[in-house]
Amino acid sequence: MQKSGLIVKLNRLPGGNCLCHFDFHGYNIICAESGDFIIDWLNAVTGCKYADVCYTYMLYALYFNEVSKVYLETYCRFQNIEEEKILEWFPVIAAVRLDDNKPNEYDQLMPWVGQIL
Repeated sequence: MQKSGLIVKLNRLPGGNCLCHFDFHGYNIICAESGDFIIDWLNAVTGCKYADVCYTYMLYALYFNEVSKVYLETYCRFQNIEEEKILEWFPVIAAVRLDDNKPNEYDQLMPWVGQIL
C-alpha cells in the first residue's frame, strides 16, 4: 500500500529540468582561496530542484538535526518560497533513501515514508 501511495504522490509532484546534486551537504563543499567547489556529483540527475533541496534537508535531519530546520528556513527565505513546496517531497525522498540500504537509518526513515497516508 505504501508503494502505490508513493507512486501516486510522486505523480502529483512537480517535474523539473534543473541539475540536481542529490547528495549536497557541507562535506561536499571544498572552500579554497581560488573559490568554492561542490564535489561528489555521482548521484546527479535532472529533475525538480525542490526534490534536491528536500534530499539535503533529509540528510541533515538524519545526521545533523539541529542544522536541518535552519537549512530549510534559510533556503526558503532566500528563494522566497514556502517550506511546504520542499516538504511535500519528504515521503518520496525518504523512500528513495531507503534504497541506499543503510540499516541504521531504517527506523527514522519509515515514519517519514509513512507521511503519505
